[in-house]
Amino acid sequence: MDKIEIIKSLLDEIRPLNIPKIGIAISTKNRYETFKTCFDNVRKFSKGFKIVVVDDGSDVPVPEATYRFDKSVGIARAKNKCLELIDDCDEL
Repeated sequence: MDKIEIIKSLLDEIRPLNIPKIGIAISTKNRYETFKTCFDNVRKFSKGFKIVVVDDGSDVPVPEATYRFDKSVGIARAKNKCLELIDDCDEL
């Protein structure tokens, strides 16, 4: 088990059982300024939430992306990848 997995395991143990794990997923393609405004505000007001970003093959890669498709696969597949990445959350 690497250090990150150990930390995640410890956090899961100390997180109160009655507080759901909340996930926020954002997909984007070729609209970095709009994305960045959204992303910064989500981070600002969503402390402790899991935030994932899927880049649907933007011409210029999004540095904040959790996952990036090399070429555009369309919004449906990008959103499905978002859901896959926050599957461990209780609330979306």
